[in-house]
Amino acid sequence: MKKLPALFSLATSIGLWYACTQHPQNKNAIDKSSVKISNHGVNIAYTDTGKGDTILLFVHGWCINKSYFNNQVKYFGNKYRVVTIDLPGYGQSGKNRNSWTVNDFAGDVASVITTLRLKKVILIGHSMAGEIIVQAKLNTPRQVIGLIGIDNFKGFDGKSENAKAKADYSEAIAMLKNILKR
Repeated sequence: MKKLPALFSLATSIGLWYACTQHPQNKNAIDKSSVKISNHGVNIAYTDTGKGDTILLFVHGWCINKSYFNNQVKYFGNKYRVVTIDLPGYGQSGKNRNSWTVNDFAGDVASVITTLRLKKVILIGHSMAGEIIVQAKLNTPRQVIGLIGIDNFKGFDGKSENAKAKADYSEAIAMLKNILKR
């Protein structure tokens, strides 16, 4: 009987891994995954759709990929340039990394912004990408003009955060307030 929970756990882990890595990709957006954007040797797949001087850069949450935003690409692509990325470890991006921190993922977003020479970027982050886009804004303050969080920052009360995290969060909020005053 003790083997049954272990087998169930193994089957659940395999199913979860499959769901996270096999999500269908966007068939309608222009997929630039063959163009190499790299952050420290890890390739980053992306799509680049539409035109405009304001760029909407979508960053997905845990266990999904850039195709999560297919409907947003279709909707906003007529008015804006829309870029979606597969964070490393997901979709068609590289999986050859040993560190998977918020700072690593924010560096990936910054690499896309820098490589594509994007300006006037609005970062849109779903779920875990909320923290990623805040750090990416701190990494690329001149290029990023706005942040939109979708289903993130749940229950932030500051009580469980360390002093550096609180200071970083306060700095990001102050920077955003200064941008809004302009």
